[in-house]
Amino acid sequence: TDMATPTVRDAPSPTNTGMPTIFKPSMTPTMAQTLGPVATLQGGGYSQIAFASTRNGDAQIFMVNSDGTNLKQITTITGGACQPDWSPDGLLLVFISPCQVQQPDSPSNYKTARLYIINFDGSGLTEISSLQSGNFDPAWSPDGHRIAFASLTNGLAQINIINLVDYVVTPLTEASTDVRFPDWSRQPAWYPDGKKILYTGHSRLTNAPQIWIMSDLGQNQTVLINRGSVNWDFLPNWSPDGKTILFNETNGPQALGWLMLFDDTNPLTAAVHWRSGTQAGHGSFSPDGLWLVYQSLDPACTDCLNYKIYIVRNASGNSPIAVSGDQSQNFDPDWRPIASP
Repeated sequence: TDMATPTVRDAPSPTNTGMPTIFKPSMTPTMAQTLGPVATLQGGGYSQIAFASTRNGDAQIFMVNSDGTNLKQITTITGGACQPDWSPDGLLLVFISPCQVQQPDSPSNYKTARLYIINFDGSGLTEISSLQSGNFDPAWSPDGHRIAFASLTNGLAQINIINLVDYVVTPLTEASTDVRFPDWSRQPAWYPDGKKILYTGHSRLTNAPQIWIMSDLGQNQTVLINRGSVNWDFLPNWSPDGKTILFNETNGPQALGWLMLFDDTNPLTAAVHWRSGTQAGHGSFSPDGLWLVYQSLDPACTDCLNYKIYIVRNASGNSPIAVSGDQSQNFDPDWRPIASP
C-alpha cells in the first residue's frame, strides 16, 4: 500500500448553529421492549441489524435479528429514509431523509437530505433542526456525544461534527487547492476510542477515492490506503478492536465491488480481498468482531438486480446467511452495538 507523508492541516473554526428545538439525548424508547441483550445469536450483544429497504415503497429503516427473524419497520417517513447508524449504546439511530435509491452513489443525490434521530423501537422521531439540508453519511461517535457527517452546505462534500451537548458544528475537512489532498471528503468512520476518524477522500492527483485518516479534531489528515488510480476505495469501517479496517473497492464508479481488509497495526502490509470472488458492499462488523454484515446481489439468482443483506462469519468458509429476505432493494446495513459494561 502506498503511503503519503503525514501532513498537519488546521481544522476550520467551529460554528454554533443554534440549539435544535426538539432533540434531547436523554429521550428513551416508549415501546415495551427489553433494552439489554437478549439470548445471544450470531455476533454478540443485541444481535440485530438495521438496514434500509424499499419493500413497502420508499426506502425505510428496518431492524432484523441476525438469524433473519423478528423483522420490524422503524421509520415511515415521506420521501424515504436510509444510511442508519447506531448510537454506541444501541438505543438510538441517526439516519438521513429523504433518501433516493440511485446507483452509483453520488453526493448530488443528497442535496435535500437532513439528519434525523429515532429510538430503536420507532418512537421519538426528531430532526436535528439546527442543520441545513445537504447532510448525509452520519456516524455516531463512540462516546455518544458527537455525530460526524458529510455536508454539501458549502459546495463539495466535506466532513463536519455536531456536538450533541452544545450543538456546535465543527468542520473537519475543506476543499484543497493542492491536488495531493481531497477536494471532497465523506463517509466518516470513528476509531473505537473516538480519537481518530477514517474517511473517503477524492484527490485530483489520482482522480479516485481513497481511504484517509485524521484526528477527531481534523488534524494530521493523511492518506492511509492508496491503491492507485484504477482502484476506487471507499466506505471504511473499523473492527471493534481497532486492528482491522474493512472497506469497499471497485475498478471505477460501478456500484458493487469487493470488500477489502487492511491491517491497521502494520501499515506496510497490503490490503487483501475478503472472501476472494465475493462481490459485496457496505460491510459492518458485529460487536464481537467475528461476523460481518454486508449487501450483495443474490448469487443464486442470475436475473436479480436487487440487493439483499447477508451475514457471514469472518475468516471462515461458511456460506453467507441472507437475513433481509424480500426481492426489493435492501442496503446500508449496520450491526447494532452494545455499550461496554
